[in-house]
Amino acid sequence: MTKPGKPDSRAIVAACLLSAAGALVFNAFPLFLSTIAGQFGFGDEQLGLLGTFYLGGFALVALMAPAWMPRLPWRLTAMSAYAVVMMALFWLGTAQAVSVHWGMGLLGMASAVIFTIGLGVLSAASDPDRAYGFKLSAEMVVAAITMFLMTSLVIARFGYPGFLWGSAFIYGISALGIAGLPANLMTQAASGEAQDGPDSSKLPVVLASTALFLQFGTFSGIWGFMARIGTLSGVGNDSIGTILTLSLICGLSGALACAVLGNRFGQRNPILLGMVVTILALVLLQFSQGVFFFAIAACMINAL
Repeated sequence: MTKPGKPDSRAIVAACLLSAAGALVFNAFPLFLSTIAGQFGFGDEQLGLLGTFYLGGFALVALMAPAWMPRLPWRLTAMSAYAVVMMALFWLGTAQAVSVHWGMGLLGMASAVIFTIGLGVLSAASDPDRAYGFKLSAEMVVAAITMFLMTSLVIARFGYPGFLWGSAFIYGISALGIAGLPANLMTQAASGEAQDGPDSSKLPVVLASTALFLQFGTFSGIWGFMARIGTLSGVGNDSIGTILTLSLICGLSGALACAVLGNRFGQRNPILLGMVVTILALVLLQFSQGVFFFAIAACMINAL
């Protein structure tokens, strides 16, 4: 396949902004799910459904990305997605409990469009590993700031409406990145395709996709319920918010390590090391109680 054009630094910064916005809900899952669940009096099962609807909408759009990404103008598509985000936030503010899940699904679909466009730009960078590290850094910074401000200032003072207005403000600021987006880096690749290689070359892609499916499915379940896990571990609500913010900052350190190291140590060994230590963190969550162990496990999971 013909290689798409390489993005300049302005396009990479714009992509990082869009990626941070597209991943905001997921990176701040404990905040979004617990706040919405608290507003509507949802239990654990309904809280889980909020995450399911969001991730289901996200996955549906991402699955179709190979069809729409090479064909649609990225700037106009991103603007449309941001408009849908605002519609979804309005839905979450006005819907009844029986239909609020559909608002989360709509938010997931719009977030997927924004995130995927950002990822498309970064994947065409000269050093994708390093660009991905910068992307993760932007995501962690925005999510950490969001969680800190929401839990310590906005929600305490303005409640659920303040949470929605604050989310809309953050999305609006990130939308400024649209100005730096290229028209479409994949147009050339879509119109000038060469024949694919042998089917055997697709095996690593299939295996990697399967591994990511299992990894992110597990992580989504754990991360979405971290606030509830903290409560069961005997951690107070104020401490949980602080610890989860600290966890995202640790995620930032891991992302910066990716950006600095790039592909210096390859990909297999760092992934294996990260997965082993993540499993140890899950064991710590399962068998330990108290603030200290919960904080260590939460920070390990996000960093690795």
